[in-house]
Amino acid sequence: MREQLRPEEFLKYAGHTTRIGLYLIGFTYRAVCRRVFLLLVALMPPPGDLSQQAWWCLGLLLLMATWWSTQALPIPVTSLVPIVLASALGLESVREVTSHYAHPIIFLFLGGFMLGLAMQRWQLHRRLALHILLLVGHVPRRQIAGLMLATAFLSMWVFNTATTIMMLPIALSFFKSI
Repeated sequence: MREQLRPEEFLKYAGHTTRIGLYLIGFTYRAVCRRVFLLLVALMPPPGDLSQQAWWCLGLLLLMATWWSTQALPIPVTSLVPIVLASALGLESVREVTSHYAHPIIFLFLGGFMLGLAMQRWQLHRRLALHILLLVGHVPRRQIAGLMLATAFLSMWVFNTATTIMMLPIALSFFKSI
């Protein structure tokens, strides 16, 4: 049986993984390959017909993927790295980079997620699940059909991704009861 770590021990280990990801020091094959590839991007000229800007962009992508997967920096901070590094490397201006962060689709996702979280905050998903159970009864086929109809009904007004986020707890509770 595994021992449970006390919070201070956990934080000690979490600090090591953060430093590992931040300094790109690791002992796994994948980490070694990333480090070597990042060094190649920094030190080698671009291969073939690839422009220098595309080569630096690939290096930035690898750096962000490494930080994202190891969570060396918090993910929101990692997502803001291109604002600084893309302009420092001469890939795009700050205005051009930040315009991608303010794309209308991003705001559509943000609004849908906020609506889904508000529905979960006020327990609308539980009310909906109870109402479905009252309408369809205890037959598993009818419960799944009711779940599908409720999801379709919500999808008419809420963004599909937010609907999925909101309906996931309901679906899990249904499948546990079947």
